[in-house]
Amino acid sequence: MKNAGVLPQYFVEDDHGPIVPKAVYYQVQGERKRRSALMLDPSKLRFGKRLALNGRLICGHCGRVLKRYVKPDETKTDWRCRQRAMVKKSNLKEGTGMRCDLRIVREADVQNVVAMAFNELPSMRDELIVAQERLLTGEIGRIDALLSTLNGQQDQMENRLDQLAATMEEPVNTTVVSEVGGEPEVDGSSTEVEFLKAQIVSIRNQKNALYAERAEHANKEVQLRILLELVEQMTGEVQEIEGGSGACYDYEEFFRRTRYTVPEGVIQDGRMVRFDNDLVIRYLENILVEDHGYTVRFKAGVEVKVEG
Repeated sequence: MKNAGVLPQYFVEDDHGPIVPKAVYYQVQGERKRRSALMLDPSKLRFGKRLALNGRLICGHCGRVLKRYVKPDETKTDWRCRQRAMVKKSNLKEGTGMRCDLRIVREADVQNVVAMAFNELPSMRDELIVAQERLLTGEIGRIDALLSTLNGQQDQMENRLDQLAATMEEPVNTTVVSEVGGEPEVDGSSTEVEFLKAQIVSIRNQKNALYAERAEHANKEVQLRILLELVEQMTGEVQEIEGGSGACYDYEEFFRRTRYTVPEGVIQDGRMVRFDNDLVIRYLENILVEDHGYTVRFKAGVEVKVEG
């Protein structure tokens, strides 16, 4: 029978094995929050799978996204700042509207810019490796050390609970649960068992906060990792990937199984020769369109300047 709030509800940690590593779970939650924040911004558009550039072209003048326009005969497709299109000509004459004067860019030119940016990545390989190592040994390493310390403290407390249960005449419930809605209060008259339980709950809450913080840095590290994997495919240095199935508990094993393979024909002789929607969706954050060029921003935090 389902408990619909009639009785207290509890979360029990580590009751069963995970489907994916906990670190990956928290990274996914962080990415969901990031995407939700984009949807709340009225100046941004939703990203599309059919049109990878939709929502990713940013005006270098006013910061709005560019809108796609196709001629009726479909002979030409270009992108224009939405502020240019939103302001009516009548408002301009009356002086009540501000029209953005960013240049109009053709879609074919933007696709060429994307290819040029991707083709710069092999020359930036050492820079990407240094950035990844800095993250792993810096913030991520610091948080992992704190998590290791907390895990050690939690193990000691749980061992102490087991010892108390073995020495006390009456059976003692040593199962530690987190009550939905907050931590249990402990007063001076609480037994050592209840005190240890409360401490373990507090440690678990600290660990969850650290996992969330770690996910912010780990997301960037993951983007650097998959960008380096793309460089390996571009330079022909990619290794064979063995198959795997079932639940995955190891962080490295998870990414080994989920490695992305570039579609055939997109890369030839170490260069991107054909625009591909999947690559743009997977690797690009946005493209800043300026008067005399573009700034292509990758999700890994890398920027490539392209003239044109």
